[in-house]
Amino acid sequence: MLRSFVSPALLVLVLAATPADGESPGVFAAVSLDRVQLNTAVGGTVSLTVTLRRAGTLDVLVVDRDGFPVRRLARDTKAPAAASRFTWDGRADDGRLVPDEAYSFRIEWRSGDQREIYFPANEPAHIQSIPVGGYSRQTATLSYTLPVASRVHVQAGVAVKNPKSGVMEGPVMKTVVNRAPRAAGRIAEQWNGLDESGMLLIPELPDFVLAVAASPLPESSVITIGNRERAFAESAQTRKGASLFIPKTASHAHHMDLQVLDDLSPGLRIEPVNAQWSESERAWITGEKTLRLRLTLTGPAAASFARQPGRMFRFVDQKLAGESKPAQGELTVSVPGRGAVHNISFNWRSDYGAVAANTIRVKRVAR
Repeated sequence: MLRSFVSPALLVLVLAATPADGESPGVFAAVSLDRVQLNTAVGGTVSLTVTLRRAGTLDVLVVDRDGFPVRRLARDTKAPAAASRFTWDGRADDGRLVPDEAYSFRIEWRSGDQREIYFPANEPAHIQSIPVGGYSRQTATLSYTLPVASRVHVQAGVAVKNPKSGVMEGPVMKTVVNRAPRAAGRIAEQWNGLDESGMLLIPELPDFVLAVAASPLPESSVITIGNRERAFAESAQTRKGASLFIPKTASHAHHMDLQVLDDLSPGLRIEPVNAQWSESERAWITGEKTLRLRLTLTGPAAASFARQPGRMFRFVDQKLAGESKPAQGELTVSVPGRGAVHNISFNWRSDYGAVAANTIRVKRVAR
């Protein structure tokens, strides 16, 4: 689990709209939170303070990461040209604790026929690369530093630079953090170094690499922790109502404008059909030159991911061996020469940014 070296209880976020030159200031002078993380398991609360330049009435909604309303904190509530405070206890309108995720606020001000909305979550967030601080086998942690609270994607694998294109190429072998929210500051993620199959220690492989990509969270976001009863992606499958977001793009490249079930990397199960598992070899043993495999996407994001455009890449001993149109079901791969154990990795890469990855260890023997 995440370990943050910044104490979230001490962080105070203050936001104010800055008008462009020549524009009159908006009605929202400032929006502030007394913390950016909320532990729902211990009955914590977060205070939202809204400072107005003009009196009016307020509607205040808590929305989830996809813009779906979660909790109404105020409806037609009179507010002065001063600070008004609202408290959220991490519960939805039905009284249940919300799943762990990042939540934000939609605030609507009205006075007569005038109307203004504070809704920073409806703005697109661009993904950027974050330098990796390092990985420690002794403590099983990888570290990096976030300049602002962000949605993070961490992948581990091996890669070498293509001499022609100058691009680092190689298989993703583990999604360590799957588009999860993290607070600003120095972060340490727990990871035992194993790949998705649990068979390979990736840091021991030649050309081991880690990649961290982050999209800034919306202003006035609260990261909830402590709910062990249900995961956000699973609860999203039964969500009611509609998102309040207005889509900004249709390309969805680099995780842009995606809801959670389109945004996550699913699992990828690989089942050999004509091979037997050897515990002593820690590999699948086959006497055939051609290995038959069955590939299946797993997890709550599987169905959405399968509909996305993308490509399947196959790597043998971390080198690209083939590329094809992706599909679930049975496929065949050629097994290299007899006697040695080979790592065969699959990367099903969506054009939207997610990657379903897994690796099997295979050894071909004499029939």
